[in-house]
Amino acid sequence: MSAQRHQGAIAFVKNLLGFSVSSYAGLVITILATVINTRVFAASELGKINLFITVGTALAYVAYLGVDQSFCRYFGEGDGQKNWTGRLFNVCFSLSFYAFVAVAAVTLVAWRSITEYIVGEASFSIAVFLVLYVFSQMACRYISLIQRMSYRVVSYSVLLISMSFANKLAYSVVGVWRPDFWAAIASMVVAYVLIVAVSSGLLAVRQNFRVKLVGPVSDDSKMVLRFGLPLMPTSLLSWANSSIPIFVIQGMIGYSSVGIYSSAVSIAGAMALVQSGFNTFWVPFVYDNYRDKAGAIKRVQDVLVYALVAIGLVLILFQDVLYLLVGESYQAGKAFMPLLLLAPICSTIAEASGIGINISEKSYLNIVHYVFGIAANLVLACILVPLFGLVGAALSVAISSLIVLAIRSYLGGKYYASIESTYRTCMGTLLLFAGAVLSYAFCGTVLQYICPAILLLVLCVVFRNDVSYLLDIAKTFFRRTEENER
Repeated sequence: MSAQRHQGAIAFVKNLLGFSVSSYAGLVITILATVINTRVFAASELGKINLFITVGTALAYVAYLGVDQSFCRYFGEGDGQKNWTGRLFNVCFSLSFYAFVAVAAVTLVAWRSITEYIVGEASFSIAVFLVLYVFSQMACRYISLIQRMSYRVVSYSVLLISMSFANKLAYSVVGVWRPDFWAAIASMVVAYVLIVAVSSGLLAVRQNFRVKLVGPVSDDSKMVLRFGLPLMPTSLLSWANSSIPIFVIQGMIGYSSVGIYSSAVSIAGAMALVQSGFNTFWVPFVYDNYRDKAGAIKRVQDVLVYALVAIGLVLILFQDVLYLLVGESYQAGKAFMPLLLLAPICSTIAEASGIGINISEKSYLNIVHYVFGIAANLVLACILVPLFGLVGAALSVAISSLIVLAIRSYLGGKYYASIESTYRTCMGTLLLFAGAVLSYAFCGTVLQYICPAILLLVLCVVFRNDVSYLLDIAKTFFRRTEENER
């Protein structure tokens, strides 16, 4: 009876893990890149590289126009229409391409100002690399969405692993021979262009996808813009919420501090990889099942909060071990890295708890929680960075992440109840915040280790039903594995 009851949960976990393969590989790549980059590159050079990626990501979000989300939303709603997937792809990609052309034109016209801000000197070649980077990001985004929404796990995983290599490890390898920002940026962009060429060719041959630019005023264009366009500022606001501290640090302190802060973000970003793997499977699953599997969705939300907060507290407990991977000149990031964990963890929880916003097609509501989050982040960063330096930047990110989580959960819950227990969700996130703050307050003392350990025990008590549920699933899984082996 127990095996039958948990069969669906085991199948869900297997599918989730299958779509998370690229995240596991991305974690390995991130670790390797952190080990190499913090030993090869000077902090100022790494700061310039990360500013290039940050600005490029923002321009890519503008190019998407939010219609990449429309592609996900309407992918399965063709109602038997002939070649609906191909038609939807061409509409969404065309709109993004037109936006990219505008972005490229502005970038090449204002190349002096843009490149002076990014790397501290005027460089037309860096501007060209930036345009190529944005186009590659846009192309890879759509190719990955086709694989994701078609449940092509292997193709999707290979593409995302390749993108992770290009964005994090390609310039690390080149940096062993030439550790400067120009060579790093060039190698990263070349790697991306090669990935686009190969993956688009395979998509055309294997899935018979052909790109055909269409006009921006068709009925299909109006439909995808109506849903997606409000999400463009949301994407930019999400980017801004995580990037504001980088810009404040660059303006108030300098490139070297950006490099130290970015290395800490990379370590905390391991949790963002968990978010990527989870969202890859979760969003299509919810769209397909929100009408008849509300109970399962609530249970996943509760387990998700417990799992993420538990992982976060374990990372805080063993942060000294993590920082053995980091070069000596970047060790200052250890003091505030736990605070940076809140951003990816709160974001992942918010994606699940606020899913009602997208289900109801009221995507404009996403703007609300990000506006409040950015306002808090900007105000706090401007106040705390002059007082506490990089720690102040990390604290502003942590607090603004909690604000975004609270508002998105409230707005999403008005249209679709996905939270099983508001009490447990709040307690989990507050325990994580307490662990991060106490870790900084008692850094270098034995309490640095005792506090997260105690909080982890408290978390298990609060989520005892979920702990029991997970143990039951694990027992059922291992029992079935043993039976199959026999």
